[in-house]
Amino acid sequence: MAKQFGVFTIRADGLAGKKADQFEAQVLGMIRGLEAIEAGRALLNGFRAVGREVLVFPYNDSLGHCNAYATTDWGMYRNKVSFTPSGWFATSPCFTSGSAGNSSHEVLFHELVHAIRFAGGTLGRHTKGDQEEEIAILVTNIFSSETHRPLRWRHSEFLGAQKRHLGRFLR
Repeated sequence: MAKQFGVFTIRADGLAGKKADQFEAQVLGMIRGLEAIEAGRALLNGFRAVGREVLVFPYNDSLGHCNAYATTDWGMYRNKVSFTPSGWFATSPCFTSGSAGNSSHEVLFHELVHAIRFAGGTLGRHTKGDQEEEIAILVTNIFSSETHRPLRWRHSEFLGAQKRHLGRFLR
């Protein structure tokens, strides 16, 4: 049974029973939890202002393991986020302790940034190449700094040498 939170519908497509219930409860809890963080509240307020429905459904490894995505198309839900929280928990091979941008909350937030840009009609407008990813990383870094997580440097990597590079820019 799908869960609803404001403009968000959390639906466990392809899952059944306890796994479906667990997915819906985890994602619903994560989205509700965004209200407690300034950057999260700002993002949710953006969705409220735009008023477009967003479907969140499980990621099925279609783009490879350790991934998630946001998309837009026609239909009942113009904005969709494919994301599975358990793929990013500390016990998952996708999670690296101390790395930036790879906690389940950061991955969901990053994809929601893409989704709000789809919903508001700003995704791809006046941007080139990887600039959309850079925008999502920048906004997610604001969220990450509020939650005392390391900051992410590039879309292609989660940290490692990033601290050295970031340190040069902060001096």
